[in-house]
Amino acid sequence: MILTERSSHRLARCKRIVAMLAASCLPSVTYADWQYTQWGGSPTAVIEASGGSAGPNDDRGKDPLPLVATLTAPYTGLGFNFDAYFIFDPAEQLRYVDLAPLHPESCNEIRFALMNSYGQPDKRGSFGLLKWWHRESGNVVIYSEIGACQIRYMSLSEPGQAGGL
Repeated sequence: MILTERSSHRLARCKRIVAMLAASCLPSVTYADWQYTQWGGSPTAVIEASGGSAGPNDDRGKDPLPLVATLTAPYTGLGFNFDAYFIFDPAEQLRYVDLAPLHPESCNEIRFALMNSYGQPDKRGSFGLLKWWHRESGNVVIYSEIGACQIRYMSLSEPGQAGGL
């Protein structure tokens, strides 16, 4: 078969379109982090990234065993003040960040602020649980009301994948 110049250009254009369509079907790699931290980072990296505002957490009641809330720092987000707890695994890699409001009476407003930011939750559960798989940031955001409210940020795992629901 002899290709004319016109059909050659048409074939090249079709190949580019097929390549672009194929690339759009591949899962995108998301680099999830929370604010100044990086998931998997060390306590030293979190302290440095925080500009020194993160420091040792002495409240062992915040430890979700076998993980450890090694560090804490003040944090302000969505107009609310929180204590941020940085949760590390036994290898001292950052796994998630818990935010505890300094004013628990503002939990209702915090919940609505999260819904305004992230939309309707992807999952609802008991204890006021709201969960978003926020693909744009590459994070999972969990709001819960066990006692006072709490917000958890962690790296995104899609439902049905390893690490997802």
